[in-house]
Amino acid sequence: MQKIIIVFSATLFLFAACVKKEAAFEKVVAAQLQRYPAMQIEDLYKLVYQAALGNEHLMTDSAMVHDYLIKELASIDTSSVGPLWEEISPDGEVVRLNLRPFKARQGDHRALLHAMMQTARNFQRSPERLEQYWRDLEQMAKSGVIAFDAAAMQSFFREMREKGFPAVHHSTVYAENYAPAYRVILKQYTPDIE
Repeated sequence: MQKIIIVFSATLFLFAACVKKEAAFEKVVAAQLQRYPAMQIEDLYKLVYQAALGNEHLMTDSAMVHDYLIKELASIDTSSVGPLWEEISPDGEVVRLNLRPFKARQGDHRALLHAMMQTARNFQRSPERLEQYWRDLEQMAKSGVIAFDAAAMQSFFREMREKGFPAVHHSTVYAENYAPAYRVILKQYTPDIE
């Protein structure tokens, strides 16, 4: 009898943990869709791609990455509107650091580069997590939590899987509406900014 209670308790604990994780993921997606209502399927994919796989593909040459960061910071307007960073993973550990508020707060580009490099070195990439996030998104579409066509999402993801889960750009609609300028980093490396 005691073994049955232990097994039942463990099962209940795992179920509660899964429900909590799904709720946290729904919260991330809801926040993104509220802030960026013109998101397209490829923008959802980019979100879960970055949450599960990070941005290591951009970090092959630190000098080039630094030069590009400096050029991008010089080319964008400063803005205090919007958050400095946005959590994009259910555990809150992966964030998009928005460059406009970073620049407005006079963030140090060297500290941001350091955060990017540390993230690239230490990010635990997980294609399995990417698959799970996408299944969660498809379920959200099927149940009407998000206004996307589940069949179109399945088709898009199947194509991405067949291509080996490539990184993608934001959709034209997203880019035109929001002019995204951010870096994906682990929250623990977020530079100190006053």
